[in-house]
Amino acid sequence: MYQQRRFLSVGITFKLTANCYPDHTAIIYWNIDKDKMEQATYKTLNNRVNRLANALQNLGVGKEDKVAIFFHNEPRFIESYLASLKIGAVAVPINVRLSAREITYEVDFADCKALIYSEDLAGVVEEIRPNLPKVKTWICRGEKIPENTFSYEELLTRSSEEEPNVQVHLDDDCVIYFTAGTTGLPKGAVRTHEAELWHCITNALRFGFNPEAVVGGIPPFFHIAGLGSFAMAGLTAGSTLVFLNRFDPRRVMEAIEKFRITHIFLVPAMTIAIQNLPDVDKYDASSLKVYMSASAPLLTEQKKWILKRFPNIKLWEGYGITEGGDVAYIPPEYIVRKDMCVGKPDFSKEVKIVNEEGKEVVPGEFGEVLVRGPGVFSGYYKDPEKTRESFTPDGFFRTGDVGKYDEEGFIYLVDRIKDMVITGGENVYAAEVENILATHPAVRECAMFGVPDPKWGEAVVAAVVLKQGQKATEEELIEYCRQNLAHYKCPKNIVFMDALPRNPFGKVLKRELRERFKDLRTKTSS
Repeated sequence: MYQQRRFLSVGITFKLTANCYPDHTAIIYWNIDKDKMEQATYKTLNNRVNRLANALQNLGVGKEDKVAIFFHNEPRFIESYLASLKIGAVAVPINVRLSAREITYEVDFADCKALIYSEDLAGVVEEIRPNLPKVKTWICRGEKIPENTFSYEELLTRSSEEEPNVQVHLDDDCVIYFTAGTTGLPKGAVRTHEAELWHCITNALRFGFNPEAVVGGIPPFFHIAGLGSFAMAGLTAGSTLVFLNRFDPRRVMEAIEKFRITHIFLVPAMTIAIQNLPDVDKYDASSLKVYMSASAPLLTEQKKWILKRFPNIKLWEGYGITEGGDVAYIPPEYIVRKDMCVGKPDFSKEVKIVNEEGKEVVPGEFGEVLVRGPGVFSGYYKDPEKTRESFTPDGFFRTGDVGKYDEEGFIYLVDRIKDMVITGGENVYAAEVENILATHPAVRECAMFGVPDPKWGEAVVAAVVLKQGQKATEEELIEYCRQNLAHYKCPKNIVFMDALPRNPFGKVLKRELRERFKDLRTKTSS
C-alpha cells in the first residue's frame, strides 16, 4: 500500500501553513540591545527559508548532512532550522552560552558539514574553526564576513524561492539536541520529523494556538522547549511568534503590552525576575490568556503571584525532557492544589513508574519514570549501546527520574538519578563540573550538587577535598571552571571538606550534601 502519510515533515508542514496564511504576520523580532525590530509574513519567511535551502544544496549540503545553527534568538535561527529540514539535512542547534571547548566538541561529534552563525558570534567561531576540519561550509550573517566564509544575505539573493525538490519522511532524522551526559560529555539526542511534529501539534492543541494567537517565544531556541514547545508549535498553527534576542524582564513586560501577546512560556527563573520588577504592575498584560512554565517546579507563592498579576490567564506547568519531549502537564484547574507536582501524562504519551524489578508501583511508592510515544526520540547519535540501555524491551524510555503517583494519577518527582541541577532553566550535570574541577592540580576529589536559590531556582555548588599540602581559594576554583565551562554551569559556591560523605560502597552521598548545605547563601552573579 502506498504510504502517503510518511511523506510529511516539519518543512512540509510549515510550507502548508504558509500557503494557508501567506499574508499573516509570522514573526516579530525585537533586538532589545539595538532597539531594532523586524517582522515577516508567512509568505516572506517561507520564501527566505527556500532561498537558504536551495543555497545549501548548491553548496553541497544534502540529505542526512548535519548543519550546526549558532545564533541567539533571531529570525536567522528559524530560517536556518527550517531550510536545513526542507532539504533533509539534520539541524544541530548549538547553545551560545557554551565555552569554545564545548562548542568544538558538539560540532565535531555531530559531524557537522556546515555551520551557520551570526556576526556577533564570529569571535568564538574563528577561535574554533581550525579545530573543525569536518565543517566544509561556513555561512555568516552580518556586515563583516570573515575569509573563506559565505555571506548569508548574498546567498539568499542569488538563490531561488522555489520549494526544494527533496522527499523528506516522518521517520527521517530532523534535529540533534545535545543533552548533558553523566559521563561528563554531552549526548546527541536524535529526534525524527515525526517526533518533532507530535511535539508541535500536541502543544498547539493544548494551548490553543491558532492564527489569532500571538505567541511569546522567550526561552532560547537552542533548547527543545524554546524551539519545539512554543516557537515551532506556534508557527505550525499559523500564529504570530514574538521573540527577543535575549531575556530581559522589563522588555518582556513591554513586549506583552506592545504586541498584545496572548500566550507566553517562561521558566521559573524568568518569572522570578519579572516578579522582582519594582513597577511590574504598570504594564498592560490584559492580552495574556495562557502562561506556561517548565524546566523546574513553580513554588506555591510564585503560582499565586502569577495568577494575581495576570488574572485572565490559564496557568500551565509542564515536565519534559529532551529525549521524551513533553511528558506531563498540570492543567490550570489543578495548578494551585497540586503543589510541587509535574502533572498527569501528556495525551500523546504512555507513562509508567516502575521499581528496580521493572514492576509498576502503586500510588505513593517511588520508582523510575518511563515514557513511550511517537514524540520520544529515536536514540543517541553514534552511541548504540547507550541507546539500547535507555529503552526497555517494550519500547519505554528510561528517564532517569525518580517519581511517584498520588491517588489521582498525578506525578511527583522526588529525585534525579542523574544528579542534574536546573539553574535558571538550564540543565547542569554533575559529571561535567566534576570532571573539570578534578583536573585542577590542588583538587583531590569533588562532588557537585544543587541547593535552593531565590533567583535561579537552584544554584550549582561543589564540595571539594584538597590534596594534602595544597591550597586553593573558592574564587580560584570558580574562575578555573569559568575558563572551561559555560558560566551557568560553574559553581556559585565552593565548600571545602576534609572528606566527602560516602556510603559503605564508596558512593558519594549527594543527598547528604544537599541537606547539609540547603540553607547556604549562594552567590547569584552570572
